[in-house]
Amino acid sequence: MRRILAALRRGGWAAAARTVKARLNDGRFERRLGVRTAGLVPIETLLVDWDGCHDYFPTAVDELGAVLAWLEPGPDDVFLDIGAGMGRAMIIAATFPFRRIQGLEISPELCDLARANFALCASTLSCEDLRVLEGDAAALPIPDDVTVIYLYNPFHGDRLRRLFENIAASLRAAPRSLHVLYNNPRHFEAIEHDLAWLERVHEMSGEYPWRIYRAQSSPGSP
Repeated sequence: MRRILAALRRGGWAAAARTVKARLNDGRFERRLGVRTAGLVPIETLLVDWDGCHDYFPTAVDELGAVLAWLEPGPDDVFLDIGAGMGRAMIIAATFPFRRIQGLEISPELCDLARANFALCASTLSCEDLRVLEGDAAALPIPDDVTVIYLYNPFHGDRLRRLFENIAASLRAAPRSLHVLYNNPRHFEAIEHDLAWLERVHEMSGEYPWRIYRAQSSPGSP
């Protein structure tokens, strides 16, 4: 209900109605696959050291589905979810023909829930190779075969800067085409101007704004 009221304040009744519709579609998606990823989980209930990290709330199924349909990923693409939570965004991505889908998640509890969800539905998806790695995404290297990175406002500040430094390092080590999908880029706006190697190529309206970036294949040294 809080999200619906927030949408009402931001965008009026039309925005609130879109949010209600999105929640209903999310529920149908979960019932069809037999998974459970819904709900708000306060970050302080998951971590002792949560400075800079944000609460868990899952991605709207229709929104990420629309962005991925625009992107048209193929069997050579690899999807990486930063702050994977209970795995919903990874499961949505797995309805597309990615070669592999990986998540990075700092909460051990959410990692366990994501793996349980994958076990329930992986055999029904277009991509069955779903893996979530526990750890601080800002401190872990970005795999050199990743071509699509997804963020739903997972953290801010130094953690966010370090993450994009790691993305740039991965591109320098293995030049390639890469897209960054950013849902609710409120905190990213503080550092976007420092990342000249990212080009904004598409935008979409949802519960929050979406921005899609294309990265240079080999960013220059910082």
